[in-house]
Amino acid sequence: MGAVVTQDEAAGLATQIAQTWRGLPAAAWEDDIVDLDAGTAGTVFVRLRRTLVRAPTIAQFRAEVQAATPRRDDDRPHCERCGSTGWADVVDLRADGTEHHVGCAPCRCPRGRDREAVHRAIVDHNAAELGRLFPSRTERGSVA
Repeated sequence: MGAVVTQDEAAGLATQIAQTWRGLPAAAWEDDIVDLDAGTAGTVFVRLRRTLVRAPTIAQFRAEVQAATPRRDDDRPHCERCGSTGWADVVDLRADGTEHHVGCAPCRCPRGRDREAVHRAIVDHNAAELGRLFPSRTERGSVA
């Protein structure tokens, strides 16, 4: 585990979280993220920001950070694809040869397999939210 989040870093990250998603105010996040691994907390925030429609709970965020924080007793080999976080960027290669980041998904490494249930929960949550916001015509009672 690297350096823990300082109070100033916690305030900054909490502000970013509060500005990204409507929900809890920044002050509610600060004390609960101060003891997490600084680098991993920032990385997890960026990944969740790219994939979640709604804010995670503080408990979900902490669980994601702790799951992504490499353990000292972890004897699995380092993964170059995901940096041993278990999450890999999904990139679309454009015709002009440039890469476009389109999201993230569990890596194919052992840590990625550990993340599959979290990824499935995120996908299911987002699908339900989109279904709620944009119901299909048949769900509204009209006939096609």
